[in-house]
Amino acid sequence: MGHTLDTKQIPHYLRKPISINLSAVKKVHNEELKNEWKDTWRSSKCGLVVARIDESTPSSKFLNSISNPKLSRMAASRIA
Repeated sequence: MGHTLDTKQIPHYLRKPISINLSAVKKVHNEELKNEWKDTWRSSKCGLVVARIDESTPSSKFLNSISNPKLSRMAASRIA
């Protein structure tokens, strides 16, 4: 209704500003980026071709398998 509470009425230990959980903020940001990337991939030319073969692409299992540090970029590109 547009009214604010007088801060003097609030107990002292509740007057502090709410702290921000940095790891939660990063997690939400990364999830948003991941979803945006998936949408971009699925609407791209390559994504549409691959979707005819496997609709679950890019799945987490697939992305983890081609992100293996033992694979070269060329090998990962060929697999993809």
